[in-house]
Amino acid sequence: MQSASAPAASPSPSEGDPGTPAFSPLYRQIKDLILQSLQAGEWKPGESIPSEMELAARFRVS
Repeated sequence: MQSASAPAASPSPSEGDPGTPAFSPLYRQIKDLILQSLQAGEWKPGESIPSEMELAARFRVS
């Protein structure tokens, strides 16, 4: 008679299972989008980035 084996433990989110998208809080997603815009040259050196209200409207957050 074979004993039942325990189910394999699923990897924790910190282990980075490639099949499961990692949860990222909205503020981090927005930070990443702003950094991408900076790296893409959307704003030139010395130029002001949009105000908090403009960014809130752009990303549809409050």
